[in-house]
Amino acid sequence: MKKTLFLGNGLFRITTEYEKRVGCEGRDKSWADLLAEIAFKVQDVFNNNRPMPVEYDRLIASLLRNQDSLRGYYSLEGRDDAWKQILNPDDMVRSGDMEHRVKRFVAGWFNERSYCAPDVLDAALKLKNDFVLTSNYDLRIENRYEGLKKFGSCLSTYPVLHIHGSIDDVSSVVLGQSDYLKSAAKMDEVVRSWNGSFSSFVERDWPLLFLGTDVFILGFGFGLDEIDLWHLLHLRSLWFNDHPDIKPNAIRYYSLYQSESPSFCVSDPARYDLFSTYGVKIIDVPVYKGDYEEAYRVAIDLIADVMYAEDD
Repeated sequence: MKKTLFLGNGLFRITTEYEKRVGCEGRDKSWADLLAEIAFKVQDVFNNNRPMPVEYDRLIASLLRNQDSLRGYYSLEGRDDAWKQILNPDDMVRSGDMEHRVKRFVAGWFNERSYCAPDVLDAALKLKNDFVLTSNYDLRIENRYEGLKKFGSCLSTYPVLHIHGSIDDVSSVVLGQSDYLKSAAKMDEVVRSWNGSFSSFVERDWPLLFLGTDVFILGFGFGLDEIDLWHLLHLRSLWFNDHPDIKPNAIRYYSLYQSESPSFCVSDPARYDLFSTYGVKIIDVPVYKGDYEEAYRVAIDLIADVMYAEDD
């Protein structure tokens, strides 16, 4: 069966000594960091206790409600040029237009980080992947992949698919509740009409990789905020229930945890039970002495063992 590597942002949040020397230290940020930045720009306070899509929508609502006073603030000399453009007083801005402008800001925010990636990413890209999925908006995977090919690495050719949009297409970026609901609706359409064949596979069909390929999930939190992906696991369960003659694919989730702390089963029983219900196998990878880079290398070796064993 073909193999899909699903890379989340966790892999990109480690920083090696080399990356510090070339100026990458501190350039990577989380979803929470982004929302905190937006909250600061709209003179609000980021609340990490709310689901991220809900908090993003609330910040957009705050921006729209206070746009007149914010225009006055950003009109002063020396204020942030990007937000001057977002709040351009010469435009009549509808809510959809305002959100699109904010997403342009988000794209620029992530584009600054598109050329910094840890060396451990190379090992992940050299696996026997047929597809790579990522929840990231930036192009770090593509940039590193092209660099490896340029310098002679023998890599198989595979597409890199952005499940939540990319900075190449601002309108594709998934941030708010409506974005997630639209994503889930597209998944319904794709999965429910699938006949089990990949002969006409196109980029928008990426949810089918969760049904027709073995999936290895690394560096992705898979929090309960990711409502579209939990819905996809549910759709997968329904599809195989309706097709009992087809053997289900395997989905493996690699969970990194501090060695002195409880493993995933104990630390997050709610998500553990959800994964178990949907047939996702959890592989715990301990992190010793805070060395996440080494833990990711161990996880990649474990993935390689499975990929090569299944080809024997």
